[in-house]
Amino acid sequence: MQLAAAGGVVGVAPSVRIIPTRIVHSLAEAYAHCNELQLQGKEGTVLKNGAGFWKDTDSGNPDVVKLKLEVDVDLISKGIVAGKDSTKNEGRAGSITMETSDGLLRVDVTVKNEKLCDAIDANPEDFLGRVWAVRFNSIMKPSPSNDLHSLFLPRMVEAGYRIDKSEADSLESVFEQFDNASRGGVPAELEKVAA
Repeated sequence: MQLAAAGGVVGVAPSVRIIPTRIVHSLAEAYAHCNELQLQGKEGTVLKNGAGFWKDTDSGNPDVVKLKLEVDVDLISKGIVAGKDSTKNEGRAGSITMETSDGLLRVDVTVKNEKLCDAIDANPEDFLGRVWAVRFNSIMKPSPSNDLHSLFLPRMVEAGYRIDKSEADSLESVFEQFDNASRGGVPAELEKVAA
């Protein structure tokens, strides 16, 4: 935030900074800009209605939309993790540990809803060794606390495992799909809208 005076800028508030802005005229242009930022290692971009109002909220503002990369991969379930103490799923199925076919990527994915949680609690063995579609935003590399790759913001695509597939993707395939998506432009489901 800058304070203007007759002679120019008086001062700059230290906790506020101006971010680069690009005006786009179509959804295709917005996705192209988003892809440019993702190729620089950034998460994505935010679309804002130029005539809209700013609102101090994480959600519920119809004038702001986040654009970010989302990729779907298939992982195999290896274990059921109980919900944490003092949460609604304490002592129940809270998440499922999932891996790539080669075991080089492992991540815990939160159980999608109450109905699935009930089904897993009733028969946990039926949910192990199954392939699940998992959506994520980024791949996390091994670190000092985890010697395997993981996923950033993993979530179930559907509230159940796939019945049409029995083999999970490999780590190489996960990287391939992520790289293709990050270079791929407008997602297929939005191509018609963007055109």
